[in-house]
Amino acid sequence: MKEMSARVKETFLAHLKRYEEEAERIEEGAKFWGITIQTGVRMERVLSEFYKPFPAWARWMAHRHLRRNSGDPQIKYLLLIKTINAQGMFALIQIVLFLAFLGSTFIFAAGA
Repeated sequence: MKEMSARVKETFLAHLKRYEEEAERIEEGAKFWGITIQTGVRMERVLSEFYKPFPAWARWMAHRHLRRNSGDPQIKYLLLIKTINAQGMFALIQIVLFLAFLGSTFIFAAGA
């Protein structure tokens, strides 16, 4: 097991060394040409490009939703939770209306 771990470590270090050399060359080229390299992905840029084809009201609603729930770690489940709650509410209303229908038919049948 240690032998395998050592081999993996050697391979990883070799690839890391090649990566560092390549990154250094890229940085030097960027400095030479006066280019600022952005290595991170900014979510605002990704979302702004994604929302460009949408109408203004849809962009506004999406940005509002993200702004209101930006600190919530469960943000991706909020729409699902709201949908499930609405489905439960409409199922409850349907059950109550069905029972009212049954009750009214029994009352009507007893009166006839």
